[in-house]
Amino acid sequence: MRTVGACVGFLLLVTAMALAEGYESIPEDALIVGLGEPGSGYEALELGTKGGSYFTALMLATNTWNPIVAKDGGSVFCTREMQKGLVGIHPVTGIYYPELAKSWEISEDGLAITFQLRKGIRWSDGTPFTADDVLFTYNDLILNDDVDAYARDGLRLPDGTFPVVERVDAHSVRFTLSVRFRPLFDALTASIAPEHALAEFVHKRNPRASIGTFNAAWGLDTPAEELVGLGPFVLVEFRQDEYARMARNPYYYHYDPNNVQLPYVDELRIEFVATEDLALLKFLNGELHSIEGQPFDVGILYAEAATRGYTARIGDAGYRTDFVMFNFDIGDPNLRELFRNLSFRKAMAHSQDKEGALSRMLGLGAIQWSPLSMASPYYAGRDYYGGPITDADAVLYEYDLGKAADLLDECGIVDRDGDGIREFADGSPVEFELVSLAGLELAEQSMLAMAEDLAAIGIELNLNLLNFQHLVGVLFSGQWQAMGMALGGGGLDPHGWGGVLGSSGMWHRSAALGDAFSHEQEIDRLFDLAAGIYDPDEAFEIYKQIQLIFAREDLGMILGVNSRRIIAVYDVIGNGSAIRSKATPYGSVFDILFFRD
Repeated sequence: MRTVGACVGFLLLVTAMALAEGYESIPEDALIVGLGEPGSGYEALELGTKGGSYFTALMLATNTWNPIVAKDGGSVFCTREMQKGLVGIHPVTGIYYPELAKSWEISEDGLAITFQLRKGIRWSDGTPFTADDVLFTYNDLILNDDVDAYARDGLRLPDGTFPVVERVDAHSVRFTLSVRFRPLFDALTASIAPEHALAEFVHKRNPRASIGTFNAAWGLDTPAEELVGLGPFVLVEFRQDEYARMARNPYYYHYDPNNVQLPYVDELRIEFVATEDLALLKFLNGELHSIEGQPFDVGILYAEAATRGYTARIGDAGYRTDFVMFNFDIGDPNLRELFRNLSFRKAMAHSQDKEGALSRMLGLGAIQWSPLSMASPYYAGRDYYGGPITDADAVLYEYDLGKAADLLDECGIVDRDGDGIREFADGSPVEFELVSLAGLELAEQSMLAMAEDLAAIGIELNLNLLNFQHLVGVLFSGQWQAMGMALGGGGLDPHGWGGVLGSSGMWHRSAALGDAFSHEQEIDRLFDLAAGIYDPDEAFEIYKQIQLIFAREDLGMILGVNSRRIIAVYDVIGNGSAIRSKATPYGSVFDILFFRD
């Protein structure tokens, strides 16, 4: 295991740099991370000590150091360690909190949000952070059509306009909206960019720079010393397809309750590995301090834990939502009438052996009953916003083929000739095709099991596995009967699901053309209502209504199980329990990890 003694020459350089630079005293508005403090979300974590080099692995390549244009997972993962946004996502609870902003105030009409910025903090090169950096980021970059900014769509308001971003003073900015819009806070997690380091690449600010120049700024060949950030780490060395070495940012503004500046570790080293098997081998060899393993790794990781000195655990609920849907607008009149019958969809829900699916996943999963991401603090399986998942109000459709058969009888499809296959009223057999993505072994096993169960109650299901492009083409053609799919969750804020549920359902395209059911119209209304509510507790109650209506009255998506990963962390690492699956979009925890004595 590489520990404190690793990379001695590098750490001496870092130590010398830290002595020469950094704050003389704690900044006026430093962010105190409440490790061990009740009510902070960090109460189960410990105060740490400084030192050491932390090694982690990434199965994705990074393509840019530019946080504004970063879209791929590898680039987002790496730039997240070097940058910060106005709003942060609590790495333990998943709740939004003031990050570069120390607070915000919403006007009485909800159309103006004023952010008070943290005073006294500096960029990693020592330049003061001010409101001008925020205005530059939003007005000159994110809302500039010349820039390929990933965060722009998240700022688009329901009426198609964008917020007006203005400077109030050196440490406060105001966002003025045309309509109330709480999901704006999701977009405000976007990284703030340093005006002094990047303005020269923006045509709007520097006419000598060609339009589009900024999109290539801070590429992988940029010298590390030119990259400036507000995050916990600064890049010091990068070897493409091998590793990225990051050192502690001497001007980072996070401190623990003992006024110890974070991050605790001197160095974060991100190893780029080609396969998860290689990452597992490196971890077992002691070359990595943590790993996010596959379901098939659970046996070896648990078996080796005690002898090798690490702890393995099942990660939190994932970010992905897996489901089966039925085409309400299919041309076949028998299938169209059947698929639109709620009793049929309830029968399909009762025909899914989710416990069996969990067994095939070796326990690395959780039963999901609402389409919203289980990682979201708005998931209705919680008793309150951001609370633990209790499933107190869960609308569960237990695996029960007897119940499923009774519901199919209610639909008027029965075995009329005694051949074991149900028929429609015209005597034609009840059968349909389920198309899904090829190459997903566990999903395929669950669908094959569903086909067997449906055959047992008189329905023939034909499974057709397609490659991704073909599957997408079939989806948009509308010429499919049933489809197995997965969505990335729509973010921690549920607003993105407003374009999937209600009258926007992929399974009921005609709803948007005036054919919407009453419950779909109600879901639309509630999404619009919730988007204008800033109080997360109040919004949670509305999103809970949406999820209950969908589970009880719609079931356009027959939900499966939510996959989890196995996480293993060497015991020498303090606060390792805070590491969660990269499948969930929570904030980074590398700044609070430390080496135990």
